[in-house]
Amino acid sequence: MTTRMTLRERRASETRCLILDAAYHLFASHGYGQTSVDAILLEAGLSKGAFYHHFVSKEELFKVLLEDRQRRCVEQMASAVSPASSRRDAIERLVTVALEFNEADPDWVRMYFEFCVQAMREGFARDVVARSLSECRAIVAEMLKGGQERRVVRADVATAAAAFLLIGIFDGIALQRAIDPDAASPSELADITADLIDKFIQ
Repeated sequence: MTTRMTLRERRASETRCLILDAAYHLFASHGYGQTSVDAILLEAGLSKGAFYHHFVSKEELFKVLLEDRQRRCVEQMASAVSPASSRRDAIERLVTVALEFNEADPDWVRMYFEFCVQAMREGFARDVVARSLSECRAIVAEMLKGGQERRVVRADVATAAAAFLLIGIFDGIALQRAIDPDAASPSELADITADLIDKFIQ
């Protein structure tokens, strides 16, 4: 049974989305450190009271944005592969979805690396980004373990280390694409990356 939101709840949800959208745009275009709460509120057309009703601080906003994007990426990857897919097809589909996720939203790539830079400067950001990366690695490692159980991934593959490496590959691709997008096409990268992963785990 679907529960309908009251008018007050709907307005609160819309206000929260306005704050998140404004912060997302400003963090990506100006950087986290250069973006104040006042700038976010000016962009969103809201008052400070509205901000602090939904978020304790700019740091909490940072955390929510990162967690939201991670959740969306995981959901897309989880729904990308059919159980009947061959190993090579499954790998290629997962790689394609991961690359398309970044290609579809260049602001996300800028903001992600802004988060990473911030994580190397501030303790709170380091904890948030480290936890996010740890959760992503755990998801990838579980996928590899599932492949080992189905005997489509080599039993001697160290899944935790392999997950670390694979996320590093995707981060590296995203960074290079953001700086030099004409160096290689997404389709070329998807094909080559899928080949490398397939050869590594078979």
